[in-house]
Amino acid sequence: MGVSLAVLAALVAVPGNPAWAATYDTVLVSRATAGTAGNGDSSAPSVSADGRYVAFASDADNLSDADDNAHTNVFVRDLTTGTTTFVSRVDGADGAAANGPSADPSISADGRYVVFSSTAANLSTQDEDTCMSLFWGLPEPCSNIFLRDLQSGTTTFVSRANGAQGAASDGSSYYPTVSADGTKVAFTSGGANLSTEDEDECYIDGGGPHPCTDFFVRDLQAGTTVYIGNAPIYRIGPCGPAISADGRKVAFETDGISIDDNNGYLDVVVYDLQAGTASYVSRADGVNGALAFGGPSTCPSISADGRHIAFVSDAYNLSADDVDSFDTESVYVRDTQEGRTTLVSRASGAAGAVAELRSFEPSISADGRYVAFMSRAMNLSADDLDTCYDPAQGTNRPCPDVFVRDLQSATTTFVSRATGAAGAGGDERSTNPSISGDGRLVAFESPARNLSADDSDAHRDVFARDWGAGLPPPPMTDLSLTVTGSAAAVPVGSNVTFTVRVANAGPAGATGVAVTDQLPSGLTFVSAAPTQGTYTSATGLWSVGSLAAGASATVQIVARVATTGQKTNTAQVSAASPADVDSTPGNGVPGEDDQASVTVNGTATCAASTATRTADYDSWITTSWSTTNFGGDAILKVRSKASADARTLVHFALPSLPAGCKVASAKLRMYVSSAVGTRTLRAVRLAGAWTETGVTWRNQPTTTGTAATVPAVKGWVEWTVTSQVAGLYTDGNHGLQIRDATEGAAGYEQRLHSRENTSKPTLTVTFGAA
Repeated sequence: MGVSLAVLAALVAVPGNPAWAATYDTVLVSRATAGTAGNGDSSAPSVSADGRYVAFASDADNLSDADDNAHTNVFVRDLTTGTTTFVSRVDGADGAAANGPSADPSISADGRYVVFSSTAANLSTQDEDTCMSLFWGLPEPCSNIFLRDLQSGTTTFVSRANGAQGAASDGSSYYPTVSADGTKVAFTSGGANLSTEDEDECYIDGGGPHPCTDFFVRDLQAGTTVYIGNAPIYRIGPCGPAISADGRKVAFETDGISIDDNNGYLDVVVYDLQAGTASYVSRADGVNGALAFGGPSTCPSISADGRHIAFVSDAYNLSADDVDSFDTESVYVRDTQEGRTTLVSRASGAAGAVAELRSFEPSISADGRYVAFMSRAMNLSADDLDTCYDPAQGTNRPCPDVFVRDLQSATTTFVSRATGAAGAGGDERSTNPSISGDGRLVAFESPARNLSADDSDAHRDVFARDWGAGLPPPPMTDLSLTVTGSAAAVPVGSNVTFTVRVANAGPAGATGVAVTDQLPSGLTFVSAAPTQGTYTSATGLWSVGSLAAGASATVQIVARVATTGQKTNTAQVSAASPADVDSTPGNGVPGEDDQASVTVNGTATCAASTATRTADYDSWITTSWSTTNFGGDAILKVRSKASADARTLVHFALPSLPAGCKVASAKLRMYVSSAVGTRTLRAVRLAGAWTETGVTWRNQPTTTGTAATVPAVKGWVEWTVTSQVAGLYTDGNHGLQIRDATEGAAGYEQRLHSRENTSKPTLTVTFGAA
């Protein structure tokens, strides 16, 4: 008695606003009363009208002490009291657990009644224990339909023929769905004895007859069972019928109900038990819209009054927006009163982008305004960024996720995410949504581990989320951050100024804004000047405070460069409220716009110096003897004469370039022992290697860059070769070439001393700060 009284107390308590159900909360449903998460897979959620109760099936054996077997069982979780009730049991408050697997729960509007299917042999003495297989005509355990009254603690056998004690179905029954008050149950069955109107026969190709699957409605008060139509031949599910709140209308998928059905595909129809008529649902927009063509239509979900029916279709003619360009299933809603068909599986906006991948499993709210569905598409919400590993493909693919379409506001909301308006998306697939009658709560199944802190295992669990139905979109900020440095290269001991700017593009104002900018090693804090808030150098925390939409703030941080090498200074928004539309504070993701970096290079301080070098090798060459080498001569020649031009090549072992320095000045000096005519001597950088004993006119290297020039006079001449020598440091030291600025003249020859002579060629290099 204690159990039934506890259950009764839980059921009659009417919460005005369930304490758990804060908007945007996501909670673990498949757990024991003590709070322990289920230790097996859980699935198939069904939600009561107000979202307080969630029925589900589970392989877990730790959800209830009454579950003393290893079978799948059915449970109900009360999200207000936090209790979990064992459902699939024999008649009586403490009835024995079902001794076979139970599945397919459907809960009444008030949460009192739960129907389910089970192959257990101990739930009723009146059901058949063995039935003919739907496919091969062989004996198998019967699946029967039962209804559990959680208030009275009774279990009622449902899948039976007309009469209070009608014969048990002689075929297996599946996928029950219960009316709002728990008095009527629609289900699928292969039984041939449930109605005299069920006259169809099915055959295995080349063999004898086997059970046909058909749809029935059992009225538990009247004790009647009504045949409403045939199910797809040779097929069970995955979708069963859907019944309206008053039990008058039932939607289901079928191969055909009349000669008008000539499309060759499964169609969705709705049967009116009061009028005894069936009409097509899966048809194009318009009262007499064309029947769906191009693919099957399946899996209906019906609103409380039976007017709105959501369904899945692979047809390409149901909406002008969905022409099957993605060759995939979409979700639609048919308004049977107005004759309108609306595409559901699309992004926000009246003309939002059509889901780019398959969409399934619709569940419609009582008033037909909201439709929850599952989709693999990643273009339905900017928040849906998750991918899952697909073992069949051996790669990551878009995760199936759960969404809700609001047909009134034309918005699509991402639902399968952790607590919070912008909670993280599930890190695994989320499927099989069930929406409460008021549209506020969506339950779904997922093996994701990041949806609840209470779920740390890899089992498939059932979760429930209050997604904010009917509320305006939550206020969102859009914070972005930039970081700039006053210089890219800074000498050690000098200061660099970092400017950090945080801006809020709105639409909502931000409060509690904080930015973390901890200076990296090698930079020493000097000062900080924020336009608002305070900066703490020890922690790198800039407490900004509030930023209105469109506002910004900056802080200038001065640091001294202490060491050489690159230093990257990274700043990130580390706290803010409310949530940001495209980033998460403090998550360390460089790709988000609330994090930015800048790199400065610490350079060594140059100690100015001058070094002089004597040529370490030189030579001269002439076109007159194009293959002759003159590397050992004491005299170097420069000549301008047709067919007898001569050039001098000289090389110096350059002094090392001091750290932090550049070539500030370079002077080349050579002694001219004989100068003929008024000529100009040109010095230019050589671009390739050569040797003193091997270079000739024919194999001389090319030159590169600009030339330095001086007049040819007897005695010492000096070229300023600063840029030429700087190029030797950066591009390779191959020496310099000396030639007449105008070759091929009448015959002018200058003679210069080589390194083998007195007054040798010299190069003086002066280094200064880079």
